[in-house]
Amino acid sequence: MRKSGNSSFIFCLFLLGQGSGFISRLKNEPDFIWALLPVFFLPLVVIALKLRASYYLLLLLVISVSLSIGFSSAKIRETLVSSPVLQKRSFGTLTATVAHVELDKKAPRVVLQNVRSNDASIDTLVKIRLTVRTGVDDLAPGDIIEIKAVLLPPPAPVYPGSYDFQRDLYFQGIGAVGYAVSKPDILKKQGSLVDVETIRHQIARHIENNTPDEQTGFLLAIMVGEKSKLTDKLKDDMRNSGLAHLLAISGLHMMMLGGFIFFLTRLVLSCIPPIALNYPIKKISACIAITAVTGYLAISGLSISAIRAYLMITLVFLAICLDRRAISLRNLSIAALLILLIMPESMLGPSFQMSFAAVFCLIAVYEKWGEKLFILHGKSHFALRPVLYLSGVAFTSLVASAATAPFSIHHFGQLAVAGVVTNLIAIPLMGFWIMPWAILGFLLMPFDLSSIALNLSAMGVEKVVELASWGASLPYASLKVVPFSTEIVVLISLSGLGFLAMKSRVQYLMVLPMSFAFVLQIQNKLPDILVSESGKLVLIHTDNATLVNSRRHDRFEQDRWQSYYGTASLTAFLKDKKFNDLKGNCDPLGCSWKQKDYRVTYSENKTSHRSDCNFSNILISSKPVFRGCEKPELIIDYFDFWRNGAHAIYLNTEKPRLQTVNGGRGDRPWVRHVGSTSSDRNGN
Repeated sequence: MRKSGNSSFIFCLFLLGQGSGFISRLKNEPDFIWALLPVFFLPLVVIALKLRASYYLLLLLVISVSLSIGFSSAKIRETLVSSPVLQKRSFGTLTATVAHVELDKKAPRVVLQNVRSNDASIDTLVKIRLTVRTGVDDLAPGDIIEIKAVLLPPPAPVYPGSYDFQRDLYFQGIGAVGYAVSKPDILKKQGSLVDVETIRHQIARHIENNTPDEQTGFLLAIMVGEKSKLTDKLKDDMRNSGLAHLLAISGLHMMMLGGFIFFLTRLVLSCIPPIALNYPIKKISACIAITAVTGYLAISGLSISAIRAYLMITLVFLAICLDRRAISLRNLSIAALLILLIMPESMLGPSFQMSFAAVFCLIAVYEKWGEKLFILHGKSHFALRPVLYLSGVAFTSLVASAATAPFSIHHFGQLAVAGVVTNLIAIPLMGFWIMPWAILGFLLMPFDLSSIALNLSAMGVEKVVELASWGASLPYASLKVVPFSTEIVVLISLSGLGFLAMKSRVQYLMVLPMSFAFVLQIQNKLPDILVSESGKLVLIHTDNATLVNSRRHDRFEQDRWQSYYGTASLTAFLKDKKFNDLKGNCDPLGCSWKQKDYRVTYSENKTSHRSDCNFSNILISSKPVFRGCEKPELIIDYFDFWRNGAHAIYLNTEKPRLQTVNGGRGDRPWVRHVGSTSSDRNGN
C-alpha cells in the first residue's frame, strides 16, 4: 500500500510540473482569475470522496487538481516577480547599488539595483546586468556607483523553441543587460550592514587570493557557486568528460559537507562521557549539520541543484531526529513539491530536470538493490571492499548518466559517454580529498588560517582538471546528438517515472510512451534554414552539410546552433565544396543557392533587391525590402527580424513553412513589444 501511495504521489507531482510548464507555452497572458482553479476543483474532490464516486471520476478530478495547482503556482509566482523590461536600446549615466559581482576575467559583470538615471524607462527597472571591463576589482556588493552604460533588452532565444533567456532573466528581476562605456565611479562604499551576498563576495575574494589561478575557478564553483572564473576550456572538458556535475553545488557537495559536520560533531560529543550518556548526540549532531548546510546553501548562489540537495539532506537529518527512514522517494518528492510551489519556473531549466532525474533514479535503484548490496559489502573480504566501492561508483555513474541523458540531449545536444570511466576517479577524489580540505578551509577562514587547507584542496582540483582533459580527449567521449523536442522529453520522463515508481506489471506498459517518443524523434525534422535575430547569420542544413554564410557574425548563436544540429563544427559557404553542390555562389551583395527545388537568396545590400525579387523563391535580407517585390513565395527582411527575432524555415514540397521566435512565444511579460509578432507579409 505504501509503494502504491508513493507512485500516486509521484504522478500527481509530475502532473503538477506539467501544469507549471503549460503556462509558459501559452501565447497570451492568462488572467489572474485562472489562478483560482484549485479552489474550484478541490471541493469537487472532497464531495466525490464523500459520495464514493467512481474510480475514473475521482481519477479525473485528481488529475485536474494536480494540473491546476501547478498552473496556479506558476501564475502566482509570475505575478509576484512582475517587473518592467527594457523595450529598446538606451544610453545613460546610471547611479545604482551593486547587488552582485561576477569575477570573470574575460567579461566581468555586475548586477545593479536601485537604479537612477535621466531616463524614466530605466528608473523603473528592478535590476540591470552590465559587462564592466575595467574597475570591477574594486567593487563589492552594497557599493553605490555611477557609471555610463549602453543598455539593451534581455536577449531573445537564438532559434524558435530554444532556451528562453528573456524568461530566465525576467524571473531573476533583471530587466536589461548591457555594457559599461566608462570606469565605475564609487560614490559610497558598502555600509556596516553585512548581508549574505557581501559575505559570499568576501569568501570568493578570500579564495581567489589564497589559491593558484589555475584552480581558483573550480574552487569558487564548488564553494560559493561562482562559475564566472571557469575557463571555456575547463567547462568544455568537464562537460565532454562527464564531470560537469562536479561544478554545480548539488547532492554530492551538500552530502559531503553535511556528513562531515555530522560525523565530526558526533565523534567529538561521543568523547565527552557526560554528554554521550545523557543526551541524544546523534540527533544533536543532525541539528548542527542542518545549520551547516543552511549556511552553505546561503553562500552557494541558491541554484536549483543546491536547493534540491539542501532540501533532501535536511529531510535526511530531520528523519534522523524523528527516527524515520532517511532516504526515500517520498522525501525527494517533497523536495520537488516545495520547489515547484515556490519556484515553478525552475521546472523548465536543465538544473531542476537533470538534478531530480538523477536522484530519483538513484533512490529507486537503491530501494530495490541497496539492501542486498549493503549485505554483500558487509560479508565481503576486507581486501575486496575497495573493488566493491569502485563498482558502486561506476554503477551509480551509469544510472545517473542514463537518467540525465534525455535532458542533456534536449538542452545541450550532446551525450557524455566518458563519464562512467572518469567518475571512478573523480568522485573518490572529491569525497576524500577536495571537499574535506575545502570544508576545513571554510572553518578556518574567520581566523585567516585557511590558506594551507585551500591549497591542499587545489592539489586535488589539479588532478580532476587533468582527468577531465584526458577524458574529453578520448574517442567518442562526447557524442553530438540531434536535440529532443519538449514533447519527446515529456514522454520519456513519463515512461521512466512509471517504470521505476510502479511495482506491478503495469510498469511494463510504460514501454509504449517510450517507443512513441523514439518514433517522434525519428520524424523530428530540423529547420532547413535558420536566420539569426540580427539577420546577419544564415545557416543551411541538408542531409550531408550544415553551413553558415560567415563565421564572424553572431558567435554565440553559432555555438547554440551547432549544438542544436548535433554537428561537430560549422563551415562557411565559400570554404566548403558542398555549397557548390547546391549551385551556390556569393558576391559582395550576398549569396544565392538551390535547396529542395527552391532558389534561396540572402541579400546584404538593398541595391540587389530588384534583381533578387525576379528570380528568387525565397528572399532573405538584413535590409528592408521594397513593397513591389511580389514574385518570391517567402520574403523575410529587416522588419521581420526586428518584430519576430530569429527565423526557422522548413522547405516542404507544397510551400515553405516559417517559424519565428516571437511568433511561438506570443504576448508575454518577458517578451519585448515591438509590434506585430506575425509574419503578415508571408501569411504565416
